[in-house]
Amino acid sequence: HGITLGVASTATGTIVAQIIPTTRKGEGIGYYSMSATLATAIGPFIGLLMSQHSSAEMIFILCLVFGIFSLATAFFLYVPKLEDMPIKEPVTKGIKLANFIEPKAIPIAFVTLVVAFGYSSVLSYINFYAIEIDQVSAASFFFLVYSIAVLFSRPFTGRLLDLKGANYVMYPAFILFAVKLFLLSIAN
Repeated sequence: HGITLGVASTATGTIVAQIIPTTRKGEGIGYYSMSATLATAIGPFIGLLMSQHSSAEMIFILCLVFGIFSLATAFFLYVPKLEDMPIKEPVTKGIKLANFIEPKAIPIAFVTLVVAFGYSSVLSYINFYAIEIDQVSAASFFFLVYSIAVLFSRPFTGRLLDLKGANYVMYPAFILFAVKLFLLSIAN
């Protein structure tokens, strides 16, 4: 599962980055990533509701239906063939880490790792905490509110990124994310 998700998300992300016009990259990638973010918000919301009102078997059946639907729709996607652009790669001897990982991508990948780690910790913990305080139905609404916030913020932040640049959007977002995690940690 992890391998196929890794390959598919890399391939689709690359396709999206290639077909979006340069002047609208932030906006286009924002809409694309919004779909994955909404899925990771709505999925747990539905899962928590189903765990209260249904069986584990029904949850797996629903996942199977979504998987089959995704596979069926993938066959109807049209990916335009882009002109092959010659890339002059320096001839390297031996095996080097730079042959497999682009060094320029490491800083943003690290920041993404830290942010995703913070959010995934919340995702992993929220259900157990909700069970502990007997508020599972209320916890499922965390994901609903999160998905609504994503729906409202992604369109204008992508456009803002195109107009003002990445730093104009990223630094306030990371500060707000840190504040959000702090507030969540002291909530009771």
